[in-house]
Amino acid sequence: MKRNGTASIDGSRPILAQVDATPHRAGPQLWPSPVVCRTDRSLASTVASLDRAVSHLVGRYGFLLLRCALALVFIWFGLLKVTGSTPVTSLLASIVPWINADLLVPSLGLVEIIIGLGLLFGVARPVILPLFVLQMLGTFLVLLIRPDVSFQHGNLLLLTMEGEFVVKNVVLLAAGLLVQSRMTLEDRRSTSLLRLTRPARTKSA
Repeated sequence: MKRNGTASIDGSRPILAQVDATPHRAGPQLWPSPVVCRTDRSLASTVASLDRAVSHLVGRYGFLLLRCALALVFIWFGLLKVTGSTPVTSLLASIVPWINADLLVPSLGLVEIIIGLGLLFGVARPVILPLFVLQMLGTFLVLLIRPDVSFQHGNLLLLTMEGEFVVKNVVLLAAGLLVQSRMTLEDRRSTSLLRLTRPARTKSA
């Protein structure tokens, strides 16, 4: 303990002030160190840059990827039916028993191949869209005609393997409608641009 003499107010006698000269120990830091802050900012910047890069790629190629994926699924499944390699032949025959399975299954496969090619190349959409919707809605007949195959113990919330195979077609239906609508909008924009540029070309000529 160190004593430090200071004069009183009237100057007659000093006032002794006690000053604690012992070193103070560092207490807990209330704020993070600069090194930690710089590391956090660097990590956040890296994550943000990665997010922007992924968003750019998805925005640029996501629709094309979705379109090609749908086309691949339809062409692949269609080829399995046409070649007689599909495992759903007996299931399809039980749903539509009045049609010969040897005719029904390859015909459905051919329709799926046509849908896949239409999605891939973006052609014949006035024909492809109705075929796509009818084919996808037809798959849900399994849930209505063969509930014993689609659900476990008659419980609508407990799907069998066949039921899961059918219900996931909801995603394919939504994705296909999205692809078809997007391609239709692109066609309309292209047509509008052509109509706008034709008068300008005529005037310049």
